[in-house]
Amino acid sequence: MLYFTLRPSLLLIPATDAQALLSTAFSPAQDNYDTYEEMGLLTSLTAQQELQQIIHQFKQGTPGTRIFALMPTSLCNMCCSYCGQNNCALRFSANTAASIQERIKVALSQPNLEAIETRWYGGEPLMAYHEILRLSHEIIPAARKHELKYRATMSTNGSLMTYKRLRCLYDEALLRSLVVTIDGYGNYHDTSRVMRSGRPTYEWITRDCPMLPVCGGSCPKRWHEGVGNCPAYARQLQLRLDLLAQSYGLERAD
Repeated sequence: MLYFTLRPSLLLIPATDAQALLSTAFSPAQDNYDTYEEMGLLTSLTAQQELQQIIHQFKQGTPGTRIFALMPTSLCNMCCSYCGQNNCALRFSANTAASIQERIKVALSQPNLEAIETRWYGGEPLMAYHEILRLSHEIIPAARKHELKYRATMSTNGSLMTYKRLRCLYDEALLRSLVVTIDGYGNYHDTSRVMRSGRPTYEWITRDCPMLPVCGGSCPKRWHEGVGNCPAYARQLQLRLDLLAQSYGLERAD
């Protein structure tokens, strides 16, 4: 599997091709050369030029959309084994919330603006659930007054989500995408992402946690990969490939 930064996308290609691409030894005489060139994997740009192209695409973002990334709290209810973030009980003060509202409202009058997107993260943003709703109740009417589209996304560990909260966030904060973080498979996740209360979360997040598609949005899962959980990812990947092959009536080649 090869991560294509420029897109960005994850590509499944033969291991020999991946090795040749990484070693910059891929020649026009090799199979798939034209295909990879068309995809943009092969380029005459220097590494610095490619970097500049990626930065330019990032800055462009979605035309006509202004994005605000907001951290309503630095507090988190997990103590993950690898986390270096200081978790303290800080939330938006009244002054901070007012400053954010003012900045967003000023942005609403920008020319050629079509939409506003708010991206909630933390800490664990759901520990500031009521603050998110209060700020949304100010921003959304202002966006509608300017006839702008509005949507929100959230990155969360999923442990504090309930259907009632999810329904409220969908209706009142216009939450349309919920990214839930998972660390590997089963027991590894529960060892790595430990609740401060000691409660395991893997089964809740992957099976019982109410997901946004119930309301009409999307809920991708973000998988953290590290040295310790590689076997777990290999197992997950093999299961997914087997299901994909089965859906197309293909047999697994050993």
